[in-house]
Amino acid sequence: MRRRLPLETLGSLALSVILAFTIWVAAVNDSDPVLERSFASPLTISYVGVEEGLQPVGTIPGEARLTLRAPTSVWEELSAEDFKLTVDLAGLAAGEHRLPIVATTARAPIRIIEIQPAEVSLRLEAASTQTVPVVVEALGELALGYRTSSLQSAPASVEVEGPTSMVQQVVGALAEIDQSGRRQDFDSNVELIAIDSQRQAVEGVRLTPASARVAARVSQLGGYRLVAVIPIIEGDPDPGYQITEIGVTPTLVTVFSATPDAVENLPGFVETDPVDLQGLTGPVEKRVGISVPADVILVGDQTVLVRVGIAPIEITSTLTHELAIEGLRPGLFAGSSPEFVSVILKGPLPTLESIQPEDLLISVDVTGLGPGTHQLTPVVVSLPENVIVQSIVPDSVEIVISTTPIRKSTPAP
Repeated sequence: MRRRLPLETLGSLALSVILAFTIWVAAVNDSDPVLERSFASPLTISYVGVEEGLQPVGTIPGEARLTLRAPTSVWEELSAEDFKLTVDLAGLAAGEHRLPIVATTARAPIRIIEIQPAEVSLRLEAASTQTVPVVVEALGELALGYRTSSLQSAPASVEVEGPTSMVQQVVGALAEIDQSGRRQDFDSNVELIAIDSQRQAVEGVRLTPASARVAARVSQLGGYRLVAVIPIIEGDPDPGYQITEIGVTPTLVTVFSATPDAVENLPGFVETDPVDLQGLTGPVEKRVGISVPADVILVGDQTVLVRVGIAPIEITSTLTHELAIEGLRPGLFAGSSPEFVSVILKGPLPTLESIQPEDLLISVDVTGLGPGTHQLTPVVVSLPENVIVQSIVPDSVEIVISTTPIRKSTPAP
């Protein structure tokens, strides 16, 4: 016969098991503590099971937030793809409904503590469709002297679909085009907007197609003509300077005459009043008038802006200069072979012509070098502004350093 354990022994065993489990849970929680907090970002709500022929009306919540409880290690790996929020519309009839949001996840161990909001309110309504015309509206003003003779859309009508109460508000599909400053026909694809009788946008409906191709024919009014502007330049910049650009704004202007033949007989351009550049050494911007025949007038602004770029003529120049030796230690002597080098400079003509010998310093640095023969590269230390060195000839010179004076062997050029 088996002996029964005393009740005291059974109680001790049960207490030991509970104590061991408690210690294990505490150890796990210390190494991977459980945290309760809101998920970082809102999650998208999916509406499923809506009966055929019905549609939600108005704006319904699209997102909700979750409060979760999970170990720290799980929190570090969570993403929005780990959760699914759904509202089940299956079997519901038309009318008002208040429905719970259901949150599910395949990740473990996770507890969903709260969904905010926990419910959504919506109204289901029978869906319907109707055909409405495309309404084209031109925004802005054409260029002076032009008009829009026709506005056409393809297709001329579209189908609007959605909840019946919303569809019934739609009277047209608006296509807006910007014709500001246009002088030519245009043809472009335009997104459509469902509008009501007050030309306000109607939300919650769908247009098919969602866009239309809008074409407009633009023609010029009688007596008007668009012509080019040619700037007239007189005089020359200061010697050593050149014209780098000539521009005018605007490049086209509109002219008008009560006698249409007067504008038709124009050569296709008009000229500005002269801009004098005599002796200038820098760019100029000047507003000037336009010369037109007596029976022709300029439409709009009566002046144009003429811009002329003026810059120094750039050339190259070769100069020969004595080579300077820098950084020589006390008690040493140095000589170079050759003693003079040539430098090819590039820059503005007036600057190069004005360079004096004292403006240049071409040298080699012998800092730290002792007696002996060295091959060093000369550099131009001082140089006038806007002048660059293209090359130095020779690009390497022989430098002899000695403890006794060195006699110069190369005569000055």
